[in-house]
Amino acid sequence: QVQVDKVERRRLYILPKAVQLEHEACTQDISELRWDLDNWLEEKKEMEKQVLGAVEKNRLLQSSIKELTAQCPNIKEKLDIDKKSLEGISADLKEAKNNLESVHVEM
Repeated sequence: QVQVDKVERRRLYILPKAVQLEHEACTQDISELRWDLDNWLEEKKEMEKQVLGAVEKNRLLQSSIKELTAQCPNIKEKLDIDKKSLEGISADLKEAKNNLESVHVEM
């Protein structure tokens, strides 16, 4: 009879309590996993926004580089023209200095 009481007691009280505790632990684990998943999804969404922003900035930079590269021949030509103009101005300045010195010498 005592053995039967122990088995019955176990069936009626201890096992349901153990099942309840395990159920609560599982519920807590699921809740934590959901919270972690929500956090991860939010971080993923933020990273995707950052990646899209970086992709757009990269596209704009590539476009600017392409435009500037296309302008390089024109800029080089302008620099060559300016260089020749400066050389001409420098030669004119040198000639003017020489003329000024010869005028001073003559005076």
